[in-house]
Amino acid sequence: MTTEWWILLLGQIITVLGLGGVLVWMGKTIKAMKGTVHAQKETIDTLRTILEAADVPKMAERFKSYRELVDHEKEADAKNLAAQFEQDKQALALNSQAIVKQTEAVTGALFNFAISALPFVPKADRRQFIELKVDAPGSAGTFLRGSLQSYAEKAPDLSGLQSPLAVSALRLLASQDVLQVKLGEQSTILPPRV
Repeated sequence: MTTEWWILLLGQIITVLGLGGVLVWMGKTIKAMKGTVHAQKETIDTLRTILEAADVPKMAERFKSYRELVDHEKEADAKNLAAQFEQDKQALALNSQAIVKQTEAVTGALFNFAISALPFVPKADRRQFIELKVDAPGSAGTFLRGSLQSYAEKAPDLSGLQSPLAVSALRLLASQDVLQVKLGEQSTILPPRV
């Protein structure tokens, strides 16, 4: 074994070791590059997602879909509110009719009481009695007052008789309490003072 042989062997060993070192270094570098490429791929995918979300045609399409949904809900709400308004209007009309019927009944009862009581009120006090009893607004009040005054002029004077009706009429006159019937409002009946 000569020196040449040793030099060649040493050269081959250094070459194999150098080549092995280069291969190890290249493996580590390739592995690091794969990690970098993977991170860049994720970054690119994220940017692509952001760009697609901000894509004007797709964004316009999403906005159009959202607007159609909002318009549909708005129309449904408008229909519901219109139906609720109609129901409330019908309920109010029914309630108004009930109030008018109640007012008519109370006014009729008051008128009948006044007609029944007028003959027992002295003729001098009848105008005051009518003014106390009739408190209806407008043409209804005028009609009732006119009818009662016309009847008061024609009714006989039975004020000297002591009937329960006459006593009640005189108590009402003496107490100055008013049985008020106002159209469109709740009737209030004030009891006579004794």
